[in-house]
Amino acid sequence: MKTHYSLKNILSATTQNNPYTFTSRLEIGLFLSQSAALIG
Repeated sequence: MKTHYSLKNILSATTQNNPYTFTSRLEIGLFLSQSAALIG
């Protein structure tokens, strides 16, 4: 779970730096999909 939160923090920082970047949003979407699959 620690890895999950670290990745989440990294993505959050990336999003704050590039709030309107399509790539960032796409990466977050993929990350959330993977997280949902892992968590169940």
